[in-house]
Amino acid sequence: MRWRTTVPIVVTLALALVSTVPAAAAMPPGFSANSKASVQGGSGWNEPAGVTGADNARYVSFQAPSRLSRATRASNWSETGFTAYDNAKPDGDLGDVTMAADRSGAVFLSHLTQNLQADIDYTRDGGATWQTAFNVAQLPFNPSAQPLAVDRPWIAAYSPDTNFLHTRVYLQYHDFVASTVWVVPCSVAFNATSGVDELKCGAPESSSNVQTACNSIPGGIAVAPPGSPHAGRVYSVWSTADPQTNATSGCNITQLAPFYRIYSAWSDNADAGPAATWHQSPVYIGPVNDPKCPQTAPVSGVSTATCADVSELFTPVAIDRAGNAYVAFVDYIDTLHAAYDVYLEVSMDGGTTWNGKADGSGLPFRVNHQTGTHFFPTVAAGDAGRVAIGYVATSYVDRPYQAGDTCPTQVPPMTSCQGKAMPEPPSTAWQVFVAESTNATTTSPSFSEVRVSDPKVIIHYGDVCNLGIYCSGDQKGNRSLLDDNIVFIDGAGFVTYAWTDQREDPTLLADASGSNADSNQRKWDQVYTACQTSGPSLYAKPNLALRTCQ
Repeated sequence: MRWRTTVPIVVTLALALVSTVPAAAAMPPGFSANSKASVQGGSGWNEPAGVTGADNARYVSFQAPSRLSRATRASNWSETGFTAYDNAKPDGDLGDVTMAADRSGAVFLSHLTQNLQADIDYTRDGGATWQTAFNVAQLPFNPSAQPLAVDRPWIAAYSPDTNFLHTRVYLQYHDFVASTVWVVPCSVAFNATSGVDELKCGAPESSSNVQTACNSIPGGIAVAPPGSPHAGRVYSVWSTADPQTNATSGCNITQLAPFYRIYSAWSDNADAGPAATWHQSPVYIGPVNDPKCPQTAPVSGVSTATCADVSELFTPVAIDRAGNAYVAFVDYIDTLHAAYDVYLEVSMDGGTTWNGKADGSGLPFRVNHQTGTHFFPTVAAGDAGRVAIGYVATSYVDRPYQAGDTCPTQVPPMTSCQGKAMPEPPSTAWQVFVAESTNATTTSPSFSEVRVSDPKVIIHYGDVCNLGIYCSGDQKGNRSLLDDNIVFIDGAGFVTYAWTDQREDPTLLADASGSNADSNQRKWDQVYTACQTSGPSLYAKPNLALRTCQ
C-alpha cells in the first residue's frame, strides 16, 4: 500500500540451478540460482512487480523510487530507458509499482506520483521509449488530483489480438477517504494532433460494497483472457472487516481491524463508464462467533470471535486460460490450522462461487506444507488448474494478539491490537518459497513447495510488520521488507519470482535487534529473482522455444 516514498525499476536475470526443498508432492519444480534485478546501483529497492512481454523478455520493476529492469533469454538483468524518462516527468514518483503487458508488445507500469495520483507509463519498444497516461484516478466528486486519497494501484490488461488499438487496461485502487475500491477503465485511441496511439482513461467506477466502509485493502485486479469463458470479464478483489469493526479500530490509518472478509466483484461492461455494473460476491469470510476462535476484535462487535485476519498482505487474483479465477491469501484460521498459512480460493463459474460456495463459507485450500509463519502471497495462473503461489516464510510459529494480551508500547500507540500478528523476534529467519499445483481446480489439490532463495541465505531477520504506516519502525514493528513480491510466468509457462532481499547487509542479524531496525535494514533492500529450470510448466503443452530460463 502507499506508506513509503519510493520509485519503480526493471532488471534481467542470469540462470543456474539450485537445490530445492520439495514439499509433499511429486515432481517439484527446480529454480535457478538467485540473481539481482536491482542493478541500477544504490540500495533501498523493494516491493517488486513483474511481467513477461509479448517479446518474451521479462520485466521487473521496483521502487525507492520506481525503476525497471529487463531480461531477455539467457541474459543478465539490465536497466531500461524508464529511469531517465521517469526522472524527467513533472509529477514525480512515490512507487507502489504494478505491471501488465499486452499481445501487441506494449508493457505497462503504473505507480503513485508525488501528487498522490496514479500514472500508467507504457513502452512499445522494450523499454527504450515511454508514454504516460497521467493522473488516471480522477475521483468523480473532484476532478483534480486527490491529496491523501489515491492508494495502492494494481493494473491488468486485456488484449484480444496483436492490435494495440484493441488493448484495454484496468487500474484498481482504494481511496483514503471512504475506502471505496475503484476501477479505472483505459483504452487506446489515435491522437490526430500528435500522430501516435495513446492510452486514455475514463472515470473511476466503484466496485466495492457497503461492508467496506472506511477500511479496505485493495488486493488486485485481473481479466479473463481471450478464448476463455467470460473473456474480458474484469475481476476486482479486496479485503475488509465490517463497518462496526472498521470504525472502532481507526479505519485505514491504523489497519488494526481484523480483516476477516475477502470480496470480489466482476463486470462484463467495465468500459461502460457510469453504466458499468459490478457484481459482488464474497471470496472468503472467516469464522465468526466460533468458540475455537480467539477474541480478536478491539471492541465487542460483529468480529469479536473471528480468528481470521487476511491483512498479511495482499489478496492477489489471477485467471487461468480456461477462465478459472484464483485468490491467494495468508490467514491465521485457528479452526483449520493454528499458524499464519497460505490459502487459495478458486472460482470455476465466473466469480459466482468460490470453493463451491456463494456466501464466502467455502473452506480454503492450504497451500504450504511446512509449519511456521508465511506472508506476502502472490499468484500466477496458466492452463486450467495450473497455478503458482509465492511467499516469504520462517519456521517461527507466530499467533495473533488475543483478548487479555498487552499491546506493545509504540509511537503511534496501539490502543488495540487483537487479531493482528504478534511481532516476530529479531532472531526470526526468513526465506522465499514457491508452491505450484497442476490440479488446483479439483476438490483436493496438491502443491509442490520449494525454497527458491539460495541455500543458507536469509533474506530478512526479525519482525515483518503488516500495519502499513502504523508500523513503529523498531524491532517490534519492522516493515523494512514492505508488503509485496511477485510471481509471474514466461511464454512457456515457467515461473519467475522476484522479492525484496536484505542478504547484502553484513550485520543483518544485529540490525534486526536494534531499536531502529526498520531503517537499518531497509537501506540494504535489493530485489532478487529466481526462475524455474525444471518441473512441470503452468502450460500443459508448453512451447519450450519460449522458455527463458535453462
